[in-house]
Amino acid sequence: MKRWKLVVVLLVIITLSSPFLFDYILKAKQNHFIRDTFGFNKKEFKVLKETDSHRGFHGDGDYVLILDCSENKEKALEYTKEWKSLPLTENLQLLMYGGEKEDHFYNYNLADASNIPEIKNGYYYFYDRYANSKDTKDDTNIFRGSFNFSLALYDLDTDIMYLLEFDT
Repeated sequence: MKRWKLVVVLLVIITLSSPFLFDYILKAKQNHFIRDTFGFNKKEFKVLKETDSHRGFHGDGDYVLILDCSENKEKALEYTKEWKSLPLTENLQLLMYGGEKEDHFYNYNLADASNIPEIKNGYYYFYDRYANSKDTKDDTNIFRGSFNFSLALYDLDTDIMYLLEFDT
């Protein structure tokens, strides 16, 4: 009888702690991805906003991270020295802010949905996570059946860094 009580108590503890453990594992995975892909650790800066809606069907959703880098500006500039200077490429501009190209209207407006302003002075880093992507830094073929990419932007005027992961 005592053994059954112990088993029941252990099962209840495991059941109640599983969501927290799963959430911790997902956050750790996210932190490693940011460090390995973009070269920085979010803990070095002040987090202004962090949202993740990836708990949907097949991992669809988005992750938005907004960091205030003003207290550690030198480190932010060191991390972004390999990034490309703005403006964004035409394809990324269409994805982030919408527009028209070759008689097609692009109304994604991902920046607006993610609270990312249009940045004029700064750097960006694009990473295509699409499984069949031949070059992870090339956005030439970004308009396909689904999106799986990450885009980091650094605003030199405000010292704010934005990171968007978008998965459909």
